[in-house]
Amino acid sequence: MVKYPAIFLVILLLIGAVPTIESGKLGHTESHEAHGRSTGVDVTVSSINFSYTTPSDAEKYQMFSSNFPIPGFDRPNILYVIDAVVDVPIQVDITVENLGTAPSGNIDIHILVLHNEYSQFELENRSVMMGSLNGGNSNTIADVFTPTYSGNHTLIISATPAITDDNPQNNQVNGAFTVANWYFNCDNLAGWTAGAEWGLSSDTGLSFGSSCHVGNGQFSSYSNNAATGLITPVMDMSDAVENPLRTNGLSFFYTGSTQSND
Repeated sequence: MVKYPAIFLVILLLIGAVPTIESGKLGHTESHEAHGRSTGVDVTVSSINFSYTTPSDAEKYQMFSSNFPIPGFDRPNILYVIDAVVDVPIQVDITVENLGTAPSGNIDIHILVLHNEYSQFELENRSVMMGSLNGGNSNTIADVFTPTYSGNHTLIISATPAITDDNPQNNQVNGAFTVANWYFNCDNLAGWTAGAEWGLSSDTGLSFGSSCHVGNGQFSSYSNNAATGLITPVMDMSDAVENPLRTNGLSFFYTGSTQSND
């Protein structure tokens, strides 16, 4: 007999969005001219990571967000859909390294998020200060903001030391920042249209201990020649941007198993 899949659904509405850089990949860009006199300072942004600020938000959204690792769920760190969810606070952890030999002085960390559909539309423009780094050392600083627009945006983070940098070309990184409009865990059936034999099962839960499931868990049984469906809640997929370069995106995850002779 066929084991029907449990359903875990992540839904994104990408409002007029075009990712300029592959999600999860950060690239250094040239931003200044090098100075002639050496100071022994060379700072660079070496990593950027996102995480949710409360346990309840992490439980809801982390399963297919870029934060990693996820306790109790073994997936590759590149297998994710989003970085954040609209109107949900997100923490960004920025690691800066001084590749030089001399102290850097205080370092200004600039965080900029640009909307990909509108020219010079800054969704976030903020700065945090990091203390001085000795040569060969690194440090991580955190900042929290709340995305207010869903879609694929451009993230730009730069680190500017108080002491003149010998290699300013590696001070800035650019990357994609993807924000979901909806994220359904399918941990309850409110708003869903469930066909025959659909329900909830704790055996299949990825978030909140349960997921939508056909049958009653690992040892389920089903009617012969069963054909049944599960329909999501109604979603408004209208676009605020006229003639967008890219509009709605939909991602979902499901899993299941079969027995011998199925």
